[in-house]
Amino acid sequence: MAKIRRLLNKEIWNEVDTLQFILECSASSARFGTINEYENEQVFTTRANIHAMLILPFGSGKTSSFIQIKDAVKVYDITFPGVIGSVNQNGEFIESSIIKAGGKVLVIDEFQRLNEGVKNALNSILEYPHTYSRTLGYKIRGSVRKRGKFYRIKAKQNTNQFDVYSKFSCIAGGMYASQKTTISKAWFSRFIPIRFSPSIEYFEKLSRGEKSIRINPEYKELSFEFPDYLKFNQIYWKTIKRSPFMRYFTKTNRNESGYLIRLFQDLVRIGAVIASLEDRQVVTPEDCELPMNRLVDFILTSYTTSTLDEYDIFIVNNLTRLKQTEIAEMLGITPSAVAQRVSKLRRLGVIW
Repeated sequence: MAKIRRLLNKEIWNEVDTLQFILECSASSARFGTINEYENEQVFTTRANIHAMLILPFGSGKTSSFIQIKDAVKVYDITFPGVIGSVNQNGEFIESSIIKAGGKVLVIDEFQRLNEGVKNALNSILEYPHTYSRTLGYKIRGSVRKRGKFYRIKAKQNTNQFDVYSKFSCIAGGMYASQKTTISKAWFSRFIPIRFSPSIEYFEKLSRGEKSIRINPEYKELSFEFPDYLKFNQIYWKTIKRSPFMRYFTKTNRNESGYLIRLFQDLVRIGAVIASLEDRQVVTPEDCELPMNRLVDFILTSYTTSTLDEYDIFIVNNLTRLKQTEIAEMLGITPSAVAQRVSKLRRLGVIW
């Protein structure tokens, strides 16, 4: 996980550093077990695997980045049997992408093509305890049992019950995120979203090969404990309430504030990755704090319905101390472009 260390030590991150960090953490968490969180003398268990969702426009290098991910299993057959698996009437197992991806990275490109049934199944599998049960429309004529270290499937003869377990990390990508149904919203919430509109400069560098992302996960099989969970809880809420992007959640009545808890949990999972760099199974608030300070604003913008890029984040964080003309000069864009962005940010409720 040398690349994760190098990114953490960088003083300033650009958009590619953020992409690289989240994807590298996600891929490296594929074999993680669980995180036990200690809250008021109670223990709560949650998954340690990190899932990432890229929502980028066409031509932004998403698909080519997916191809570079080492030890990944890519979804090509997006049908239910192709993604989740099934058993035919003769008791023969249809091997699926999630079985092949057990202990690895499952890559789903153009995730918006998945139907509601597949998303519903993934809702269950992507969360601890990583299981899904399905009732078939027929009874099978032979028992099926197959298992590996990170997956198992089973179905008994003369029953129509099909059970799947698979543990992996998932990286999904698409050009837009549909949240029209409860199932889609639940599925979306399993992921750390990475959503922005790249600048023309980004595409220029991409065409020269300067923006390519190569993911080389280093797998470790660890489970974690977080005894200072409540201490980090206090640090998190103090930090997040200072973020200018909190205004989006407080001003716009969109009933999306539950994503803030998802963000908190994902920062804990990233903290587990940081702990694993030193082969520690105890996560500390300090493990989560540095990624939190780097990622809170970026991820909060990704939860909004608009696509905000690194220029928007810069404007939000500097508008109170700099004039718009000064911001334009520093960003290398026109004052009118800054004014348009400020207007958009005010409509979103991100700034007053």
